[in-house]
Amino acid sequence: MVIGTHLNNGTTDVKNIVETFVQDDTDLNELVDDAIILAHYIGMVTRADKTKTRIDSCVFVPFTLFPSPFPRQIFIEAFEIQKAMQLLYFRVSNDFEFLIKTLEPVASTNKFVSHQLKLYRAVQSQPIRQPLTLHITRSDYMCHVSKSNESEHEEEYQLKQVEMNIGQLGGNSISNRSTILHRQMLEKVGVDPAIVPDNDADGIMAQGLYQAWKAFGVDDAVFIISRKFHDIEFFQLKIRLKQFSENKIKIALSEPGVLEYFFPEPEYAQKVKNIRKTFAKMWSLEQEDDEIMKIINYAIENPGNYVLKPCEEGGVNNFWDEEIAENLRIFNTEERAAHILMEPCCEEFLGVRPNDEANAQLSNIVSELGIYGYLLGNSSNMAVLRNERNGYMLRSKREDATEGGIHAGGGVHDSPYLF
Repeated sequence: MVIGTHLNNGTTDVKNIVETFVQDDTDLNELVDDAIILAHYIGMVTRADKTKTRIDSCVFVPFTLFPSPFPRQIFIEAFEIQKAMQLLYFRVSNDFEFLIKTLEPVASTNKFVSHQLKLYRAVQSQPIRQPLTLHITRSDYMCHVSKSNESEHEEEYQLKQVEMNIGQLGGNSISNRSTILHRQMLEKVGVDPAIVPDNDADGIMAQGLYQAWKAFGVDDAVFIISRKFHDIEFFQLKIRLKQFSENKIKIALSEPGVLEYFFPEPEYAQKVKNIRKTFAKMWSLEQEDDEIMKIINYAIENPGNYVLKPCEEGGVNNFWDEEIAENLRIFNTEERAAHILMEPCCEEFLGVRPNDEANAQLSNIVSELGIYGYLLGNSSNMAVLRNERNGYMLRSKREDATEGGIHAGGGVHDSPYLF
């Protein structure tokens, strides 16, 4: 169980929330009890039996006791750029030549990618049988904190994209409930709940499905939703391809002129600049030219400046600090090609107060903001029928947790306290 609250280091007018909102341990315990009861009441729960053999008991999902301070301008930037992000990935997903050019260089050293590209070519050689396509998306970001160019004592907040999730999304129904819970907890301590923005994460998902059904044009068409993956191996392969291609595509999109290729319209010039600013620096490692070898050698000497990520993983099994140097020294060509080197995002102003039984401690955290939306388009003529966004999810984890998904036990559901 992890329940927490957050604070900052005094760089803004958001002070130590623990001291401001909580008078003493008795007050804290009462607030925690109230939050747990509310979580059960609003359905912010999951099954207690992880083996799924029983369905008659549940536990609340991990969450923060109060919302976390989050820069208002960064939140607005993430929300406003979502439609352009969705349009970008719609165009990328339908550009056969670009995808082949991006992924083919690694096919010679990766049998899995080579096999998938053969299947992709076979599919593309046939006519499009169903032109309508629905992209249900969540674009995840972190607030990168860096020193101001004007003063080393001032900090600048920058929006940096972690990944673009398409189709396989989770957490949207809990995100709505997190907003409800955190607004009520703020009311209990006399704070205006409107500081937490409105959230309709599950509503935007339902709207996307409805619009796709409507565009399909068959009145008696129905959705078939399966909660089980009968072919687990197929599902795992799909995830591997998604993660591998996503990292390689992100690197390709960051190259000069690529975003302009996908957005040739003059009216998108500013959107292109805004998207490019969200890209963290990334390097593909399959080449052995002088530039890449220079970066690798620098990373070996300065591993704290990077994170080494497997291309086929979804945010786990990353290497940090000295692990980076150790692995870069021993990787063969194929192993190196299966990884990317990335500039990490840093948050220095947040902290979390987890409650483990009667033991409470303060520790730094990092938070990840996801913006939900959908794009309904036609792959034959590239027409966009609907492009909408609404709702968000905020997840936080301890700063010292190198891996931290909520289901893995390292993260908690959160909400933004905008400042």
